Amino acid sequence: MIDVADVTACLVTRGDVDLTPILDTLPYEHVIVWGPDREELHVYGRYAAMLEAPTRFVYTQDDDCVFHHHAELLAAADPGRITAVYGHGDNPDGYQDMALVHGGAIMDRDLPAAAFARYLERWPRDEGFLREADMINGTISPHAHVDLDYEIRMGIAQAPNRMCNQPWQRGLKLQITNRARQVRDRVEVAA
Repeated sequence: MIDVADVTACLVTRGDVDLTPILDTLPYEHVIVWGPDREELHVYGRYAAMLEAPTRFVYTQDDDCVFHHHAELLAAADPGRITAVYGHGDNPDGYQDMALVHGGAIMDRDLPAAAFARYLERWPRDEGFLREADMINGTISPHAHVDLDYEIRMGIAQAPNRMCNQPWQRGLKLQITNRARQVRDRVEVAA
C-alpha cells in the first residue's frame, strides 16, 4: 500500500468551477492546482504540475468529478503503473484498453514522462498532444483499473464550453489515442 504522505494531488482547472468539493475530500498533504494562468498547456498542465510534486506518487482527477474512496485507491495502487478508477461506464466506446484518469488515479510521478517521451519519438508535440495528454498517458503507460464510485458533477461536465463537448474533440481524441496505440504496440525486432 502506498502511504498517503507519499502522494501529491495534481489538479488542473480552467478556473471556472468551485474546487472546494474536491479539495475537501483530498487526504494528501501536498496539493498542486494549475489554473487558468497556465491554460495554454490544456490537459497537459496536469502533467506539468506533476513535475513540481515533492513526492514519488501523484493523484489526479478532473475538476468536474468528486472522489471519496482515497484509502481504497491507495491500497490498490501499485508502483510502476497507473491505478485508475474505472471510468468507461457501460459503453467503453473502444477505449477499454486504456486508463482514464479523470475520476481518480494514482501513479508514479515520472510514469507519464516516460510515456510522453515514447510518443514524441514518433509524433509531434502539437495541439493534439497538449489537449489529449491523458489519452497518451493512459494508453502507453502500464495500468490497472479499480471499481470504485465517483461523482460526475453533471452541471460542469455538460457545460457547452467544456473540451469534451466541442464538436472537434471526439475526432482528435481518437486520432491521438490511435497514435498512442501505435507507439504502445510497436514491437522491436532484435537484429
